[in-house]
Amino acid sequence: MMKKIRIVLPFAVICLVVGSCMCSHSSEGKRGSVPEEIVTSENTEADLGTIYEEDGLARTVLVVRNNSADTLFPVAAYSHCRCAAATVSPLPVAPGEDVRVDVTYNPAYRSGIFMEEVQVRFNGRRDVMSLVVKGEVIPCVHPVTDDHPYNFGSGLYMSHETLHFGNSRCGESHMIYVRLANDTDRKMTVTFDNPLPETLAYRQKVTLDAHGRDTLHFRFTMPAGLSSGDTLRFALRPSINGKPVGKDLNVKAISAVE
Repeated sequence: MMKKIRIVLPFAVICLVVGSCMCSHSSEGKRGSVPEEIVTSENTEADLGTIYEEDGLARTVLVVRNNSADTLFPVAAYSHCRCAAATVSPLPVAPGEDVRVDVTYNPAYRSGIFMEEVQVRFNGRRDVMSLVVKGEVIPCVHPVTDDHPYNFGSGLYMSHETLHFGNSRCGESHMIYVRLANDTDRKMTVTFDNPLPETLAYRQKVTLDAHGRDTLHFRFTMPAGLSSGDTLRFALRPSINGKPVGKDLNVKAISAVE
């Protein structure tokens, strides 16, 4: 999707926002309500309106007037956000002429209102041209395996199959955050059979609505009695509504040198 936004501004910085995820393309085609043209000499913001995540990459041309008394020599256009990419022609821009900035906005795995920054720098100047781009990304529903790749059976998916806490000294604690997902049409309550409750602490029950998701925090504390370099391994058996599933969540840690 290519839109042109024309903004007449004094010399300053270019800002852009990048939003949410890429899903399967809608048969309805591109539905974003990006305005064809915005002309202003007072406001440094360009409102892109509503962007649908499922439409994927959005490409926009920002046209900014050089209202300074100097000829500008563009060097680079960039964004501090990794979801936005910007390029600018290196050709000189005389007073009263326009600077064209090509911007690609990737809404992958982002949603809601956005406002970010893209900057265009010029040779021999500390100043930058400025533009704020804002809008709202309408998210889509992602397949559960996008961020819960491990199937534990009976519709339970997780972001991890092994909790590796690395090297730890006796009494030292570490935390791992695990995402859980219910890929069924029924509510489920997830529990874990933990053989070392003093070593691994977490919320005892996680209730997931149909197609619901949640995050569980596992706090590991290295127990005493291990020699340096020993590897501690044990397994947590998940259960759904009291019935064990077919795969364990493994725990691993290495006793570090005191």
